[in-house]
Amino acid sequence: GMKIDLLCVGLLTIALAIGGCSPDAAAPPTDLVVTSGAAPTSQQECLLAGAEVYEGLTERAFAEPLAKLASDAREAEIVARGCERFLNPEQIASLHQAFESIDRAQTPSAYALAAIEGYRVLVSAQARGASIVPMEVSLLDYAGFRYQAGASSTPPLWDDMRQAATIADLHWASIAPSISDLTLKDRFAREVAALHAAIPVRDVAASRRAATDELDDVDRLEQYFSSRTHL
Repeated sequence: GMKIDLLCVGLLTIALAIGGCSPDAAAPPTDLVVTSGAAPTSQQECLLAGAEVYEGLTERAFAEPLAKLASDAREAEIVARGCERFLNPEQIASLHQAFESIDRAQTPSAYALAAIEGYRVLVSAQARGASIVPMEVSLLDYAGFRYQAGASSTPPLWDDMRQAATIADLHWASIAPSISDLTLKDRFAREVAALHAAIPVRDVAASRRAATDELDDVDRLEQYFSSRTHL
């Protein structure tokens, strides 16, 4: 997943502390999450911190008790609401839809799928050019997590997994031409193909392997774009 710097961790710690102490989550003190009128980099830091919380919630959805997930989700919502000033009305509506889906979630699968939509909104709102890692890489992370949530569900959510694989195709096609590391490029192309291949044959084990491989190599794509080797 995305790596956040120490400042983001600081913002996140403050936000989670508020979440743990404030009984009134409906009106979070957003100015403690980011200072109002701060430099534009604060927008990026807030959105990164918010995205990281939702990515973490998705990753833990099948491992944590539902009560713990609900508590984590309330804290995540406070962080995300602190970033609303940086979102357009459509993004805010999508984010609120994610909050509502999480509130209604009764299963690990529902938590994972709702949380990853919160992640998608927050990474999509980041300013292009503010990071050296293309936004498409974050959206490949989104596609992989969404697919993995479907593959981990009982029964597997094959139709939603097909949509996630199609989203991976789209963003992979967008950045593949800019990757000069042919080994990484070929491997990732095979992994996206494997996401699709498991679906018509309803191979649960293969679908879970494909999701794990794709998510692992999203991390390698981040490292590739973060290093100077691609310049």
